[in-house]
Amino acid sequence: MATELRAPTVEEVKANSMMAHSALVLYKGKQGTKDAALMELYQIDKNTGLLHSPRRINEDDLAELGQIAGKRSIVSLGGMIPSNVFYVNKSSMGIYLPAGVHRIFLNQGDTVKAKEELVWLPAMVFFYSGPRHYVKAYWCKGTIEEVREDRAVLTGAPMPNVSGGTVCLGTSMSNVTYTNDIESMADVVIERFFGSAFNEWRTKDMREIMNRCKDIAADPDVRTIDIQKLFWHHVSPEMHEHLKSNPWRRFSQSLSR
Repeated sequence: MATELRAPTVEEVKANSMMAHSALVLYKGKQGTKDAALMELYQIDKNTGLLHSPRRINEDDLAELGQIAGKRSIVSLGGMIPSNVFYVNKSSMGIYLPAGVHRIFLNQGDTVKAKEELVWLPAMVFFYSGPRHYVKAYWCKGTIEEVREDRAVLTGAPMPNVSGGTVCLGTSMSNVTYTNDIESMADVVIERFFGSAFNEWRTKDMREIMNRCKDIAADPDVRTIDIQKLFWHHVSPEMHEHLKSNPWRRFSQSLSR
């Protein structure tokens, strides 16, 4: 009987200001010759601590339990780790992209084809978390070895579709199925980031920063000199303004945000 079941009191679980709300009860036994199990969720009477109103658990209950426990019923990333992936934790990973010239697409409106642009970009770090395809993008001042050692510093990429490092993916990942293959997912994240249409530059500072990146990409010496070092040695006024609202932080610090 449900009234015979009693949950621990607040004092017993040392919950401080938290109140016991509900409880899971697992039943095990036999159904004919087979082992059987049933789990039900009971509400807890706040005055007596008695359990009442049982019901079977559903997917929403499981999702809430996963959030509380810090775990989700998803397949962790695995397999061979490619050289550009420096961090893996369950369904999340960190990806390093060296400085270089990239093709991006600028949205020109619903009726006009997206405009192609070549831009040089400093080294980038991407943080990806599956299976819901959460992505963050940073510009990185450091090598992949320095990122691995948590010595490199990052700032949210001052690019369209990125706000404080968080990437607005739109529909670019909507048809992507999460898998536990690290190399495959890392490739997809990079390909979809650059393959989707960016909105036009949101601010004057962003426009100036990206125009500088376009000019660097057009420089015939872009592949023969250390542009990354020069770029961060001669930081533009617009980049200084960006760093005021997106200060340098290490990768480990970005995980807590």
